[in-house]
Order: sequence, then C-alpha cells, then structure tokens
Amino acid sequence: MRTPQNWHLALGALLALALWSAEVRTLEISSQPESAEVTVNGKQVGLTPLVLQIDVAGHMVEVRKKGHHPHFERIQPGAIDPYQVEVRLEPFRPPVRLTSSPPGASILMAGKPLGTTPCVVPLPLGTKEVTFSLAGHQSRTITLQVPDERPVGLHCLLESLLGKLRVDTTPQGASIYINGQYRGNSPLVLTDLMAGRHEVQGRLAGHENVSNSVTLLKDQEVRVPLPAFQAKPGALRVETTPTGVDVYGNDELLGTTPFERKNLAPGILILRLTKTGFDDVHQNASIGPGKTTKIITNMESVLGGFSLATEPPGCQIYVGAKNLGTTRQQGTRLVSKITDFADLAEGPHLVEVRKAGYAPIRKKVLVFRGELTQLGTLRLTKLWIPDHELHKANGEVIQGVLVSKAANGSIEFSPMKSVTILYDGDEYIKLRPLKTVAP
Repeated sequence: MRTPQNWHLALGALLALALWSAEVRTLEISSQPESAEVTVNGKQVGLTPLVLQIDVAGHMVEVRKKGHHPHFERIQPGAIDPYQVEVRLEPFRPPVRLTSSPPGASILMAGKPLGTTPCVVPLPLGTKEVTFSLAGHQSRTITLQVPDERPVGLHCLLESLLGKLRVDTTPQGASIYINGQYRGNSPLVLTDLMAGRHEVQGRLAGHENVSNSVTLLKDQEVRVPLPAFQAKPGALRVETTPTGVDVYGNDELLGTTPFERKNLAPGILILRLTKTGFDDVHQNASIGPGKTTKIITNMESVLGGFSLATEPPGCQIYVGAKNLGTTRQQGTRLVSKITDFADLAEGPHLVEVRKAGYAPIRKKVLVFRGELTQLGTLRLTKLWIPDHELHKANGEVIQGVLVSKAANGSIEFSPMKSVTILYDGDEYIKLRPLKTVAP
C-alpha cells in the first residue's frame, strides 16, 4: 500500500482542528425582557441573563419567553471571549376589536387613549383594564384577557344618563336656549341632555323672553311648558314741518310735534295731525313690538299772505282792525325793505298802510292758500302839516314840512302846500321840530 507524499500535511490539519475544537469560550446571553428561556443546540441551558462555557465551534441559540416572538441566532465565538448575545424579544400583539353600544365611546387603557369605538388595536398578551366613556352615559371599566396570539374582541354596553326634552311655544318659531346655550327653534325635541335640572328659555323677536325650569330623568321624556309670549310695547315718533302740530291716536292726544311716545300696545293707530292754519292729516301708523315707528309729515298750509314795501319806511300795516306789523328801514333809502305778512285766511282782504303825517293807503288783496301775493311798493303821500321851524341865516323864521335832509346838511323844506325849496347848509341856522298831531 502506497502512502501519499503529503500525508504529513493532512495529519497536521487534523491535529490543529482537534486542538481548536477543544478550546472553550464564555458565552453571555441577555434579553429584554429578562427570564427568557435559552436553548443551545436544542438543549435548554437556563434563563436570561445567562453565562456559560462553550467551545469555539458553531452553535444554534434560541431565546423564548411566553407572550413574545422567539429569537433564533447562529453563533460561532471563534477568538471572541467573552462572546455576548443581546436579544430584544418582541411581544405578541394580536388584534383586539373594541366595540360599544352606543358607538363613539372613548377608550382608555392604563390612562392612555386607544381610540373611539368601534376600533381594532394590537395589544400585548395579558390582563388589561379597559375603560369606555361616552358623554351622557355611565363610564365603565372591563377586564380584558388576551391569552395568546389569536384575535379577541370586547363589547361594552353603556348605560345612558340622558333624558328626552320636548319644548313647544306659542307662537312657534322661537329660539330655544338650554342653560344659556342655543339649541334650535320650537317645536324642539332634544335627546342629548343629561338627567337633572335644566333652565329652558324662549326668545322671540319683538316679545318678552319666557323661561321655565325642568328636571329630566334618564330614559324618560319630559315636556316643558313655556308661558305664551307677550309682545313688547312699541314706540311712535312724529316729526312735522312746521313743528307744534297736535297728534291724536285713536282720538287720544299723544303729543305735540316733535315728540316720541313709548309703551304703546302693538297694533294699528289711526292718527290725526292738526294745527291751526293747516289742513288736517289723517294716516295709520303700524306699531311693531319692540320697535319705534317714525312718521315724518309736511303739513299743507291753508293760509296765505302778501309782500310789500313802503315809501317811506316805518309804515304800519293793518288788515281790518289787526295791526300786522311795521315796514323796516333799508339803510338810508326812502323805500323800506320788502316785508312778508302771512297767516291770513284764503280769500279777499282790505290792506291799509298808515304812517303819521301821511295820507293812508287802502288796497284790496286776494290771498291764496300757501302763497304770498306781491303788492310791490306802496307810496304814501305826505300831508302838509308843519312839523319843523326853520331859522334862516337872514333872521327869518318860517314853519313848514321837512321833506328830506341830506348828509351834507342841505334840506328840502316845504313852507306851504305844493311848494318845496332846497336850502344849503349855510342858508339856515337852526331846524327845530314842532309838536304835531297825527290826522
């Protein structure tokens, strides 16, 4: 039998492998969580954290803990000593379906929100305390068992704490407030109110608010009787041109313009507006609840008058026995300002213009409603009644009528009827008024 020439090389390799396999290493295994079961090459060797001696060859390490996914790892320590294996075990999280009646409940577990029913959430294995909460219902806590990785479900029946409230008003359409919060218009049915005492208020435009208290019982309907609405009083404001008009409502004197009358019952007022010298005005006013009705009216005058100027100014104007006034001076002019004389009844009138020392003028005038008849300038004739004494520069003294006097001192003087003489300022010494008696 022939021996290979490299037999010594093969023998050396086998010896080296035997020596290498005979070497041991320290294996340190830890896990999160701890107390996990460790198996090496199919043999259970202990619980984490674990330290053991192994050879440097390859090994299969398995780490298991109940409720967690197992961990498998092949190791070959080689020259590493100690050889460390750190394992984080992921817990089983099977899907858990959470439901409630009624739905929409908030879910808490260990103080942390999980969602709102119905929902599906992954949860670790074990016993859990799950709390279901829904507004208007009694909160409830239920123990949940998640034994293994199979899906589980949990249903919670919540007890209602709500009552049913029905609100009607007269008239309908009022805004309804519950404990100060607007909830809708009447007629109204509410099913989301907690059992207990509530304040119900009705509001309707133009009316006084109405209210009542009600106690609700859970799962029962309560009808709340609200008092009938009473319309708020209204107000009336009347303005007229001219002012000073008496206003009657339903034959009762309400006031004299301008005025505002408050606390009037809503409804229709039959108004009559009256003032001497003007046509009466008849109209209806609708008084709305809680509102101010405004009436603006121009009165139509039944009176008229006339306008005139006089020469000279200062004449007194009469209609019949009534003195209407005096025409006024207009600077140094001999003609007065144009003066209006109104408040005369429609129709013909006899106007008389008077001034001491002048012959009066009588004139018929036709007055029209709401108009002023223009009479122009009425000129009076001066009567020859001596009213001044003139002392001339030559010593002569004469009496006569002073017709006019200029700013430079010159005068027009009438020593006899139908005779007028112009005297310069140096032609007379003195001009003295005489006491005269009006004709």
